Amino acid sequence: MRNPKSILLILVLFSCRSVMAYSDGFGPYREGEEPPAFPYQIMEDVSPEHKGEEPIVNQFKSKDGFVIHCGQLEATTQDSEFEITLNGPDGKVLGHFSDSSFPFWGLTAIEGDFNQDKKSDFAVYLGNGGNGLAAERGTWVFFLSSEKGYSAVELGTDSIGINDLVQLGKDGCLRIIHTALIDAPEGVKVPPMTELYFRLYRLLKVSGSTIVEDKTSEPRFPKIVASPKWAEQQNHKETKLLTPKQKKEMIKNSKIF
Repeated sequence: MRNPKSILLILVLFSCRSVMAYSDGFGPYREGEEPPAFPYQIMEDVSPEHKGEEPIVNQFKSKDGFVIHCGQLEATTQDSEFEITLNGPDGKVLGHFSDSSFPFWGLTAIEGDFNQDKKSDFAVYLGNGGNGLAAERGTWVFFLSSEKGYSAVELGTDSIGINDLVQLGKDGCLRIIHTALIDAPEGVKVPPMTELYFRLYRLLKVSGSTIVEDKTSEPRFPKIVASPKWAEQQNHKETKLLTPKQKKEMIKNSKIF
């Protein structure tokens, strides 16, 4: 039986793949101006049915037989250590990642040549849960190939969608639009009865077996967009509510890795 959360996210990703727009009406690009999506394949969800007090496990399988295994090492608490492994078609462990503070379910996994070395790379998206703005938060774990094997790279983000995985630059490598949700700093004038926060967008790229910030492929990054909480109107424009100094401080204080 498939995990309902995984089925829902796969549907969301498929819809984003065709529409290519940010579902909440925000983002660094207006609808129709987004760069093309990076080519990838969604891995099949082959998760076992969860029973009683057993540890929660999610599994994803590629067409070539690679398997990503995500699960709690113990079922005693929600915060027990969480482990992710990448296994080859022969069952051999090719990559490993674990963290005691991770969430306890994998939502979806994808396969593609992210670093253009003609080998498959993999990524699994983990939902962090929460309510309100916290519901947007999650974590990607990438398994990137190299001559020495696979390296696991963790990347936290405040948005999800295939619109975040794009083709930019001349090297063909994966670009990632990273989002950070940041509360308005003191002194920023906001309309009465309005809670305001900002979306800070930065462009990252896969470089070999690592992920780094890309400061040259797209001049519009980093970009900061004002986003009133619970607002329905779309907004893709660089904010004018912050001074250049405030923008510089916001970028400096927002850590990616």
